[in-house]
Amino acid sequence: VAAQNAVTDEYLAGLASRGWFREQLSAILGVPRAGVPRSRGGRYLLDRNDGNQDQDVVTVADDLTTLAAGGRALIDPAEFSPDGTASLRAAVLSPDGKWVAYKVSEAGSDWTRLRVRAVDSGADTADVVSYAKFVDPVWSPDASGFFYWTYPEHGRAAGDDPTALGTGQLMLHRLGRDDDELIYRPDNPRVLAWPLVFADGWLILVITAGAERKCLVQARRLRGGAVGPVVHVVTEPQASFEPAGVQDDVLFLHTDLDAPRGKVVSANLARIESGGAGVWAELIPERDDILQRVHRAGSGFLAVYLRDAQHRVLRFDAAGAELGEVDLGEPGSVSDVHIDEDSAECFLGVESFVRGTRAFRVDLSTGRADPLLLTNRTAVVPDVTVERRSATSADG
Repeated sequence: VAAQNAVTDEYLAGLASRGWFREQLSAILGVPRAGVPRSRGGRYLLDRNDGNQDQDVVTVADDLTTLAAGGRALIDPAEFSPDGTASLRAAVLSPDGKWVAYKVSEAGSDWTRLRVRAVDSGADTADVVSYAKFVDPVWSPDASGFFYWTYPEHGRAAGDDPTALGTGQLMLHRLGRDDDELIYRPDNPRVLAWPLVFADGWLILVITAGAERKCLVQARRLRGGAVGPVVHVVTEPQASFEPAGVQDDVLFLHTDLDAPRGKVVSANLARIESGGAGVWAELIPERDDILQRVHRAGSGFLAVYLRDAQHRVLRFDAAGAELGEVDLGEPGSVSDVHIDEDSAECFLGVESFVRGTRAFRVDLSTGRADPLLLTNRTAVVPDVTVERRSATSADG
């Protein structure tokens, strides 16, 4: 490799335009950048990079103004390992804003180690979960612990044996304890349960097999630190179901069941729990545009639709009536949606043909979207004209 590099460097050094390319690329790649804020429990997190760092640093602040000014460094992945081979895969705020559960990967592995850091002191607790995989940590509503996915037979895992992982399982780790509780273990090693927790006190499991979109849905009450019995919501894998929120024991689901472009339905968990039929209802009917994601937001819902290869963000009230479109300026693609339950604001990441990801703060009561200035310098982009044209194929 060293010999190959020497030959390549000698050739490139002789190119007259080498200096110009270095200058241009440095101007583009060396600018500071920031991600999209995420908030919870009165705290804001933001990934930042000064343009020269190998990995983004997670910063924290108690308000947006302080966050935009730089905030305080909370997690710097450069400190994980001297050779830089350990990377940060996720950092998740607890509901009370006191803790961050984060996961670290070593040497590019999808096996991760989970740690917990106190937001105020910046110090790690003694909590460590090794060999977590695929699922980001999901906090319980009372911030007493988090759910994670692991494979207890990881010791025999081999890269050339697709069955070596064995069967995975969902566990609950409670802070300060080492007696993690088994929550769900399937019979099929191809099955994985994706956990979502809502402030209303419900754990929702979306259960899939492999890359299959069709899924089962289970719910369990979370009360007093205990996990209640299983409530079977979707019992046959006949369609895709993605939880959009829970309020007053009613679960809202984004589904393509009898609606290939997507719709939102609701199911009464309390009635299913007591042995009833669940009182399924359609809340937001299928439209001409494709519903790609939806979240309970404020007193209603925020939905991202796809029309002619560009996103539209619409607001709906609690009854499913449209409240209008969120104006994001130029056409773009919504890459991030960060919503804290019961908050009056949310944050969107929007990309376009001529810009990288821009962060917007959306006032959920009015629908107003304001772009956030999170860095003091941006890459210089030449003037670009974007036109959208449509055509009808010869066969109609």
